[in-house]
Order: sequence, then C-alpha cells, then structure tokens
Amino acid sequence: MARLLFPLLALVLASFSGPLFASEAGALPSLREQQSAVYAIVREFHMQTLLSGDPERTRQIKAAVEEMRKVVQNLPVKTGNAALDAAITEARAAVPRFTRLALANNILVDGYTDDNLVGELYTEADALIAALDKAIKAVPAGKQRAQADKAHAANLLLQRTAASYLKRGAQMTPDVGSADPFDVGEATQDLDKQIQGLARELRGNEVMANVRSKWNFIRPSLLNYNEKSVPFIVDRYATQINDGLHKVVVELDGK
Repeated sequence: MARLLFPLLALVLASFSGPLFASEAGALPSLREQQSAVYAIVREFHMQTLLSGDPERTRQIKAAVEEMRKVVQNLPVKTGNAALDAAITEARAAVPRFTRLALANNILVDGYTDDNLVGELYTEADALIAALDKAIKAVPAGKQRAQADKAHAANLLLQRTAASYLKRGAQMTPDVGSADPFDVGEATQDLDKQIQGLARELRGNEVMANVRSKWNFIRPSLLNYNEKSVPFIVDRYATQINDGLHKVVVELDGK
C-alpha cells in the first residue's frame, strides 16, 4: 500500500506547488490521482482491521492521510476558473471529515471496527470523490479526454469494488456486506466490460495489456466474493492495477 499512496500522493503534492494553473490541463493528472487515492485509503483502513491494528499498516495510513491533508490545503482557490475554485473549496472542506474517520479505526481499543464508523467513512469518501469530480470536469483537456475519462472511471470503480470486498472480510457483523447497497458481483461484471473494452481500444499499449492481465487474474476472486475470501490478494492487485491505469490515464491526458 505504501507504494501506491506515498509516491503518488507525493506526486500530487509536487504538482500543486508553484504556478500550476498557468495551464489548467496540467492539474488534471494530479486531480485524478487524488481522487483514486480516496478509496485506496479506505482499503488501507480495512487492511488495518484485517491485520488487527498491525503497527506498520497503522503507520502507513497515518502517513497517507497526513499527505492528503497537505495536498488539499496546497490546492489554489483563485485560478480564474470559477467552477474549479468552487470544487477545490468543497474538497478542502470534505478532506478533514474523511481523514478524521480514516484515522478513527477502533480495532486496537475494542478488538473490532465499529460498523457505524465504517458507514460514515464511506459517506465522507463519496463526498470527497464528488467534489474532486467537479474539479476534474472543470479542467479543459486534450483530444483523448474521452478515453482518459473511461480509464479513470474504471480505476475508481476498481478501488471502490476492492474496498467493498475487503469490508466484507474485515467486519464482524454478518450482515454488513449484504446491507451495503454496493454490489461487488455486479461491479465486477461492469469492470470486466470496461477493462476489456479499453484493452481493445488501446491495443498495442503495453501498460494497458499488463492491466488486463492482472485484472483477468483477480476477476474470479471478486466474482467469488461470497464463497472464498482472499483480501490480501485483492488488496495487492488493486494497488498494482491502480498504478497501471493511472499511467494510462496520464498518457492519454497528455495528448
């Protein structure tokens, strides 16, 4: 997880320092990275539970959350783009609520993670993603924006799907998974269509081909979520696919 969060969030922070918005399109990769990091942090929250508050995972989530706080506070809100400024202001307000909950896992104190806390965490994660989505839509982009948007949407859905998968294994209450309106199986089928379609559209792109290979490996586990739980494998591959899809998106946004 550290490989996913630290280098990429560091990239976001570096991108937002200085006169970034001299070219608004230059902000796009970093905004997308920040958005995909939200449910990556949620995944880390669930791994903290699955590993009973493991000190290393606890250190990782604390560092990732602190980095996110710094990143968002460094976002400029006087870009000359009213829609972008409003979205960044909304994201700034959403981050403290999300990060407070991300660090509030009570596993070490009580030996379990409170179901209500998890529900609140997902609510605030969605609010932050929505604010960042407004910012992304407010930034003009290049000729291959449509393909970049599709690749990024697939990445967001993968991170959300993996988080929900991990939640089912992490929470003690039997009906937590079924109470979640998010359907892992349905999302996995949608993801398969998206990733296979992107691989066809981007035939010859080695990074996308690698993403599809990793996806084909992990897809059966996601579809079999009610029968056999393999959270560590899902978490690892979700990280690797995130890295790959983000590279694809950055390349497309640059064209």
